[in-house]
Amino acid sequence: MKDKIILITGATGGIGKQTAISLAEKGATVIVTGRNKENGEKAIAEIKVKSKNPNIDLIIGDLSSISDIRQIAKQFKTKFQKLDVLINNAGNSLNDYKKTIDGLEHDFAVNVIAPFLLTNSLIDVLEKSNDPRVITLNGGVVPSKLKRDVLNSQDNFQGLITYCQSKLSMTILMFELAEQLKPRKISVNVCYPGHASTEGTKQINSKMLPLHLRFVYPIMWIYKFLTMPQTDKAHQKVARSSIFAASADELQNKSQLYIETNCKITKFPQPVYDLDNRKFIWNFVNNILKPYSNE
Repeated sequence: MKDKIILITGATGGIGKQTAISLAEKGATVIVTGRNKENGEKAIAEIKVKSKNPNIDLIIGDLSSISDIRQIAKQFKTKFQKLDVLINNAGNSLNDYKKTIDGLEHDFAVNVIAPFLLTNSLIDVLEKSNDPRVITLNGGVVPSKLKRDVLNSQDNFQGLITYCQSKLSMTILMFELAEQLKPRKISVNVCYPGHASTEGTKQINSKMLPLHLRFVYPIMWIYKFLTMPQTDKAHQKVARSSIFAASADELQNKSQLYIETNCKITKFPQPVYDLDNRKFIWNFVNNILKPYSNE
């Protein structure tokens, strides 16, 4: 990985930071994104010390903003001529409905729009790599069905359900994007990291659950406390799939893969294989982005 350039979103903490440390230890130049400059600079300093690699950089930007996503790509291109690996690690899960500056539901903006738009904004530099890889993280409880009315919706916002549906939508979208990018020889894969306590999981509370499940929240909280420790070791464990997807030689030119916690390649969630779902999500997202196409 010595000559590789890697961009990781949301890597100032949790799984993303451990991914950055591990890939930097392998000799890669690692650029991380974060929303807050002070926190970002602290994370960069820590990554440099732990990895013993000085080639770490920071780009500040808010992934809930279409303008900021484009600025992240622009800032990257002012410093680097190519991109070997893009890891769409950042995710978002809110208790209550929140509208972004662009008028989108916040979870949908960060979990679906951001990885899709950032990837597309960096295709030209990805194409300059001899082994370009795009990796996006799934998360939450994977739904067995796509609920279209929940997506980017204020009226049907349902906390944890909305989050999980946004992650399923992202997975469907990335599967379709992988198909679209095959002629350009850019690999697009999805990782399911497993469970660890991060800033996102710490925010989960009873309000995020459907009404009929809120009574079991105390049991869920105990389970989370016992099985999802927020430690570097725990984050290292759930970062394995991302690290594997980014660095494994045997994955060169391999696309449309779904990689689980133990670096095991497995089948995608069933809704991903539904052609109608893929067409719907592809059109849904591109229609949202259409008014911004000339910016």
